[in-house]
Order: sequence, then structure tokens, then C-alpha cells
Amino acid sequence: MTMTAKRLAELDAVMAKATLGHWHVFQCVQLEGDTLFQLEARVEPDTLQCVSTDIAGEDDAAAIVALHNAYPDLRAHIDAQAATIAGLRALTARLDTLTATLA
Repeated sequence: MTMTAKRLAELDAVMAKATLGHWHVFQCVQLEGDTLFQLEARVEPDTLQCVSTDIAGEDDAAAIVALHNAYPDLRAHIDAQAATIAGLRALTARLDTLTATLA
């Protein structure tokens, strides 16, 4: 899948609705031999909010939490790369114009 401006806007909208704060994975339930994992978000210094309790795999829970926690930095990195690319495109266009003028 290609990351388009529309997909980034959709991700931003999803993340804006997500519970704020740093999330954690924590083992919470064992049903019939299956361990489930709970995702928690620290909403205030002393308040944890349960985000989900039905994640069947610790690796899946860890992936969800890692991506949630990293999203602001990932988004900033994407924006910085986009700005760099735009600047390089503008510079290339100016160089093309200069080269055509000198030719």
C-alpha cells in the first residue's frame, strides 16, 4: 500500500480519537488455558484506563502499543521527510531553469 496524504489524514483522525497517553501491555486474564492481554493508557499520573482486554497474543498487544506510542514521532519524521523532498524538488526545478538558461 502506498502512503498517501489521504491515508495519513485517516491515520491522524484515528489517532486523534484514541486514548491519550503512553500505553502499556499487561497480562490480565487466563481463560481455559489462553492468556489474554490488556492494553492500558496512563491518562493521568495515577489513573490507568483500560483500552482493550481481548488481545489474544502478547506480540500483537506489544505491536499495537508500540505503534500507538511511536505514532507522534513517526508522523513528525514523515512530515520532515516530505519537507525535505519538497525542498529538493524546488531546488531541482531552479537548477533545471538555470541549466536551460545557460545552454
